[in-house]
Amino acid sequence: MLLIDCGNSAIKCRLIQSDKVVDQVFPVHQYRDLTDFTNYLKTISIDKIYLASVSDEEITQKIKQTVLQNLHSVAISITSLAELGGLKNGYDDYKQLGVDRWLTLLAADELSAGDCFIIDAGTAIKIEILSKKRGYLGGAILPGFRTARQRFMRLFPHIDFDDPALQRIAEPGKSTLECLYIPDLPVSIESVMDIVKSWQLLLQQPYQLFLTGQDANQISQQIKVDHVVIPDLLFKGMLKQIHLQG
Repeated sequence: MLLIDCGNSAIKCRLIQSDKVVDQVFPVHQYRDLTDFTNYLKTISIDKIYLASVSDEEITQKIKQTVLQNLHSVAISITSLAELGGLKNGYDDYKQLGVDRWLTLLAADELSAGDCFIIDAGTAIKIEILSKKRGYLGGAILPGFRTARQRFMRLFPHIDFDDPALQRIAEPGKSTLECLYIPDLPVSIESVMDIVKSWQLLLQQPYQLFLTGQDANQISQQIKVDHVVIPDLLFKGMLKQIHLQG
């Protein structure tokens, strides 16, 4: 089985064969150069391929074509669902919740004994809040620590960034517009944790905090709140969805 997670900056692959797990990461270049990813596919033989992509349609289709040409199999798309395994999506329009966010929620729901926060720190920083009793309560999307404002805005081409709703972060958002937030100052670990602190009363104590994404360790080293770093949280969510959907 090959799991492919295509984000805004990289293609992450997890190859699972005979209980052996091997991970590979390939940059998504500005000019859509997938040479390294293509060469990797030529070295493996697998017929079950699953793809979760939040990249634009052009790069997503190019990945699917590359998989078909080199592995002669169709990559099955993993998408956000309205409900799965007792977890309700919670977004106003469940299809608009990024599949990366949905999969980390699925994984966290299984791993957590109680309520929890998820911070996925990458090109964009996603903060999710999940209640065992009430389900997904919403979240926030901020620029990553090294992501320029203009690059962040290009990730959401259909959003009007002049909308005043972008400056409302008092409560978790349940649509992409409500979740997006660009503070006046550069995003810092302190500003991320300020959001967590302001929302913690929505959860039953004690809650768990899961960190994932490329900058998870950076956050882990600087916060004093109890937490768990799970680098492969999204892949765990993918496996759960594949298993539950049969």
